[in-house]
Amino acid sequence: MKYRPYIITLLVLLLCNNLYAQRETNNWVFGFNSGITFNTTPPTHFNGASLNTNEGSASISDAQGNLLFYTDGVTVWNRNHNVMENGYGLNGNYSSTQSALIIPKPNAPNRYYIFTAPVSWNYFFGIKYSEVDMSLDNGQGALLFPKNTILHSPSSEKLTAVKHANGIDYWVLGHEQENTNRFFAYKITANGVEDTPVISDIGTLHDFSVGYLKIAPNGKKVATVYQNTIEIFDFNTQTGQLSNPLILYENTPNYVFYGLEFSPDSNFLYAGAGSSYPEFESNLYQFNLSFTTSQEIQNSRHTLYAGDNYLSGIQLGPDKKIYITNVGASYLSIIHQPNEALVFSNYEHNALNIHSEARYGLPNFVSSSLLPNIVARNTCFGNVTAFSLTRCEEIISAQWNLGDGTSVSEISPTHTYSSPETYLVRVNFTTPSGTYNVQEHITIYDTPEVFPVDDFIVCDSGNGTSNFDLSTKSTEALGNQNNTDFLVMYYNSIEDAENHVNELPLNYTNTSNPEEVFVKVYHRENLHCAAITSFNLQVNMQPIANTVSDIYYCDDENNDQSHLVNLAEFNEQVLNGQDSNGVNISYHHTLNDANLGINELPLNYQTISNPETIFVRIENNEHLSCYDYTSFVIGIEGQLIAHQPDNIYTCDDASNDGFAIFDLSSQDNAIINGQTIPVSVSYYRSQLDANSGTNSLNATSFQNETNPQQIFARIQNSSNVNCYDTTSFFIDVL
Repeated sequence: MKYRPYIITLLVLLLCNNLYAQRETNNWVFGFNSGITFNTTPPTHFNGASLNTNEGSASISDAQGNLLFYTDGVTVWNRNHNVMENGYGLNGNYSSTQSALIIPKPNAPNRYYIFTAPVSWNYFFGIKYSEVDMSLDNGQGALLFPKNTILHSPSSEKLTAVKHANGIDYWVLGHEQENTNRFFAYKITANGVEDTPVISDIGTLHDFSVGYLKIAPNGKKVATVYQNTIEIFDFNTQTGQLSNPLILYENTPNYVFYGLEFSPDSNFLYAGAGSSYPEFESNLYQFNLSFTTSQEIQNSRHTLYAGDNYLSGIQLGPDKKIYITNVGASYLSIIHQPNEALVFSNYEHNALNIHSEARYGLPNFVSSSLLPNIVARNTCFGNVTAFSLTRCEEIISAQWNLGDGTSVSEISPTHTYSSPETYLVRVNFTTPSGTYNVQEHITIYDTPEVFPVDDFIVCDSGNGTSNFDLSTKSTEALGNQNNTDFLVMYYNSIEDAENHVNELPLNYTNTSNPEEVFVKVYHRENLHCAAITSFNLQVNMQPIANTVSDIYYCDDENNDQSHLVNLAEFNEQVLNGQDSNGVNISYHHTLNDANLGINELPLNYQTISNPETIFVRIENNEHLSCYDYTSFVIGIEGQLIAHQPDNIYTCDDASNDGFAIFDLSSQDNAIINGQTIPVSVSYYRSQLDANSGTNSLNATSFQNETNPQQIFARIQNSSNVNCYDTTSFFIDVL
């Protein structure tokens, strides 16, 4: 199989033609048994298609939109999805880009030609054609003998067609292969397919040539892709001649172009390219052909999609939207407004569920059969909509029915509709060549409102920046409007919002404080139908409530398990280095009070329970919603008493020097005197050391330093060094 990583891009020019399309292109059969019909709005899939093709296909319907038959270039199936009588053995190929093309035989209502293109490696098979008679087999049609009449060889996989300038005949256009730049155009008339082609030796040399060849709906431009190159030409629908080649874009060699299509008004070209090196990437481009100079056209390239989905075939639909395959997926992507520049073309990825597997191609049609008869501009509700006809001849008179009961006798009328909906617009008009009746469905899109959006204020302890979830503001902007039809996006500037570019990510970090953000509510199918407002992102300073250590006090002589506490002493721990300016610290009984900032405790606070949890609130003085909280515990330990022990006396030894070894710990029980609180007892030379708990003596083996000597004892709560008492006694060597 040929390697095809592709995406798509469009060109557009508004032209006039004598063909007034009906519903012959309303049913598409392609890919792996895929079928969609445009007889509904939006298009819907249908079941039962028998075709299974990797790339090209073609289908045709009658003027009322009823499917007639379809083909992959090898087999032909009738409207009942059965093989048509004699409908086998055509010389196209399921792996040829544009393997088949169906063209009505001029002035023969039941006759159609099926043209087939070979796969590149069988290029010598050439372009061939066969004829279908729909009057046979009880109206289900049959192929006539002989089949596979050779038209042109050698040929590439490229095959397209357009209406002749006379509005009756057709041109079939192809390109040779094997290092050649030769285009060939064959004229189809009521007498059949003419034998002598119009040859145009022009443009890039083609060798192994895959990818699309397209003619603009108005017939004035031809575009083709060859490997990493897009090329456009002028086309003369009177003579079949190509001229004025322009290499529109030449990508890096590892990119290959495949899909290609013009917009309905022929002013834009869309093309797709894909690359597998250094990793797979697919791109969809738009080119604006309405610019005057070649350089301007080349510079107009705009990327509509860049990603790892495998975009490939591209085809204009009868609803004036462009459809794109995503290989292996069950969806088609859509360009909703292909006559609009840049993002206003409104590309929607994987927009239409086809309930089957898409492959590389979409059906091939005569390009002029998709030329809209009526063009409507300014189609947002509330706008003045302008109508025109796609006609090259002078229009002498026109009678319009605008679909809402309004009739107008102007050639190019304007109208303001009273409600957003789809209208069937009809016009009867006269030219020097005759009188014609045409109609188109024109959709007037609802224009949304944008409701006021409150400033988005957050609290943050950083440097004035924070992450904002902008999606939380979408409900405010939409109000009670339908979020199925309307979408919301956010921008840094009014210019970006108006141009629908540089939209902000929904998880957005502000770059200034405060920062104005513009919110746009728009219709998902028409980006011009939109409304814009703005709001501010604001980051207010968020103080932090740092951890405060639990504290335990010793009960006083009242032993009432209550203590008078100066709460302001804890502010330093709460701040932990933060600037105290602009903040307020308060203390509360409950978490709810701290959250609400109510029932603040006095700073000189008498505890009321033991232990007691105190909740601390630190808040921004100017923005009270910016606060934090923490908590700590105040505990009251029971009162300790250092009881007075007896003095210790001992007899001197034979040296009679007045010194001896004393076991001071023998006094512990007397000092504790039955108290049950876990305590420790230590001994000191001075009252100062005893009060501070420093320079304690060896309690079990202490030699007196004077005789007698006063010893100071400290009894201390084992879990709270601040809860202690002292006493003293003497040691004496007799």
